[in-house]
Amino acid sequence: MLKLSIESQTVISLVLFVFALIFNPLPFLQYPFTRMITFNMGRLLKKYPNIILHRKKIYFVVSLIINAIIMIIALIIQVKFSSENWYMTNDLIFVNFVSKILSIPVILCIYAHLTLNKFTEYFENIGKGSLVIYLVHVPVASVTRIILVKLLHFSNYICLLLTLTLIVWLISTFVYWLSKKVKLINFIFYPTRYLKL
Repeated sequence: MLKLSIESQTVISLVLFVFALIFNPLPFLQYPFTRMITFNMGRLLKKYPNIILHRKKIYFVVSLIINAIIMIIALIIQVKFSSENWYMTNDLIFVNFVSKILSIPVILCIYAHLTLNKFTEYFENIGKGSLVIYLVHVPVASVTRIILVKLLHFSNYICLLLTLTLIVWLISTFVYWLSKKVKLINFIFYPTRYLKL
């Protein structure tokens, strides 16, 4: 697969995504098959940055509005037509596929057109800890979602999404900050810095 073009790999990952959802293979296949498409989409956006980095402002605005509208419609469909577990968004499945996929260019599009300021500098600095944040956010999101939905009975999707995002972001960035201050925590995320192999 390494010698195939990014475009070919994206098509293959889309086929594997559909296969995984239809045939529900074992988890060690299910997870990579359903997540590979987002990875390859990021690679496509890197290869073709003009998809989101339009030079003319009108194209940027129109593209952003269209993507955002479709994403919002997809989110509404996700809430209305999912089972009672509509809030379980860890997995990439048919019902949340469009909203999750479109969220990637929407966020990248917005961020790419922000002027450099304290806000953007914050995210550039936080980007250095993306490995820690990525590894921490999944278990934190799972536990937080259970608390918000099962114990605190959050039923409004937007309210749940915003609260969940804020809590997960704060905890994940706090762990990243701790990893810079406490060697033991740093070792957990970066063992090769301490082990000579």
